[in-house]
Amino acid sequence: MALFGTIEIVSFETELTERTLYALQPMAEVAASALASAVDYEQERHNALSSITRLTAALRFGEGIRLHFGDRRALAPHGF
Repeated sequence: MALFGTIEIVSFETELTERTLYALQPMAEVAASALASAVDYEQERHNALSSITRLTAALRFGEGIRLHFGDRRALAPHGF
C-alpha cells in the first residue's frame, strides 16, 4: 500500500513515466518486505493472544467446576 501512495503522490506532481517507475523499484522492494514482515508479526501476535484467551477460558472453566462441586479431592481415590 505504501507503494501505491508513493505512485499516487508522484503522479499528482508529474506524469508517471517508465523512468519514474524504474526509480521507485528499490522502494517497492523494501515496502513489500516491510509489509510481509508486518503481516507475519500480526499473525504471531494474533496467535499469542488466541492462546492466552484459550488458557483464560480453561482456567475459568476449572474455577467454575471447583466452585460448583466444591473441593472433593478428599473423596477421590489416591493417585488422582
